[in-house]
Amino acid sequence: MKQIYILCAAVLWGLIGLFTQFLSIKGIDSGSMVFIRAIGAAIFLSLYFLIFNRKVFRIRLRDIPFFIGTGIVSFVFFNYCYFQCIKMCSLSVAAILLYTAPVFVTILSFILFREKFSAKKGIALIFTLAGCVFVSGILGNHAAVKMAGILFGILSGFFYGLYSILGRYVLQRYSSETVTLYTFIFAAAGAGMIGNPNVVLQIPLHIDLGLLCLGLVIVSTAAPFLLYTKGLSGVPSGVASILATLEPVVATLIGIFFFHETFTWLHFLGICFILAADILLIFPVHAKDTEWHSQNVKNSFTL
Repeated sequence: MKQIYILCAAVLWGLIGLFTQFLSIKGIDSGSMVFIRAIGAAIFLSLYFLIFNRKVFRIRLRDIPFFIGTGIVSFVFFNYCYFQCIKMCSLSVAAILLYTAPVFVTILSFILFREKFSAKKGIALIFTLAGCVFVSGILGNHAAVKMAGILFGILSGFFYGLYSILGRYVLQRYSSETVTLYTFIFAAAGAGMIGNPNVVLQIPLHIDLGLLCLGLVIVSTAAPFLLYTKGLSGVPSGVASILATLEPVVATLIGIFFFHETFTWLHFLGICFILAADILLIFPVHAKDTEWHSQNVKNSFTL
């Protein structure tokens, strides 16, 4: 089932804290982390496909705007807005606003792709939003909120969700491997504007930094994006975005077991809500719905 690809991607994304926390302790700023993720994934994927599948590099020039969209407009903008929200508000507030993405994806998918908004999807969406509120800990922390920070947080959710929408378009013409590769090639170009080149150049001189960056690039960037994009080829965008919210559950567990963060009944309740939403969506749809989805993909906008 394609849903499994989405869930595996969410788990790997959830592991990102293992790498970013230690990189932050060692003095790597957030902008440089974004740049490292993008350029590292671009280099890794380029080398891999040069050896095993060069056909992946073939694209048409007129499709470049879509890859600029997935790479710069989605990946780079979402990361920048997310980090700005953390700076102005708090990590809890940023997390809950980032995971408003399924709301944007579900609405845009209904408008652009005529995806059916079923009662099951609506319930899963409500469960997801409730779960994210509880997992973020915002209810217990009473975090101070700034309006500018809220705006950046909402924008981070919007740009994060755009990957599912734009990815759906280009997947009608290209493989998931091609989409992922060019997403990071263009993301690397865009992320160069917010990264610190001097910091990045110091990484090869330190083995521990190099290993952390390697994990960040392969485990929590290249691999999950490949899996998620592959999953998008057979899962409606709205459903994929909701399934991906397994990520904050994994991130919460990482924080508890590796960084000894507090675990409350609200965290537990949030995890239950998100898992319930994922279980609800992972069950196979009826044959009639599957037939509708296949026809819908064929009739979607032509690039």
